[in-house]
Amino acid sequence: MLKFNEKMKVLLEQNVFSNIVDIKQLCESIISKTRCINDCILYDEDAELDEKTINWDFVLKINFDLSGYEVSQNELVLTDDLFCWDSMIEFLTGLNSLLQNKFADKRFCLIVHYNGIGVLRFHTYREEEGLWLDKALEKYEEAVLYFLDE
Repeated sequence: MLKFNEKMKVLLEQNVFSNIVDIKQLCESIISKTRCINDCILYDEDAELDEKTINWDFVLKINFDLSGYEVSQNELVLTDDLFCWDSMIEFLTGLNSLLQNKFADKRFCLIVHYNGIGVLRFHTYREEEGLWLDKALEKYEEAVLYFLDE
């Protein structure tokens, strides 16, 4: 399921970049740097996260739940070349597929927003926590979308 606000729709419709990004390689690079720590799927670019040193009480106090923690850790800047329909769909479906292959027992919500800079965030979808962002996407000032595989 792909949901987006009007600003994202307009952005993706009007941007026609020459795709210089190898989307498959980008997805594989992201996945190669993700790992599971305490039931959280975390992007660990420099392999610095250590489960033994994470203060989970503090994490939950600051982030309220595990999805909030994942979103705060899983923030990646995206190249503008991804912000057209074909590239974005290929990126989201490719990334989700690789996440599902690596972490087969999980379901993921991929969030992309753009306000001069494109950003990807993602979290494990947990029924008891739901989506990290508000489903009423028009509330957001920036262009935003989410992809949740059903």
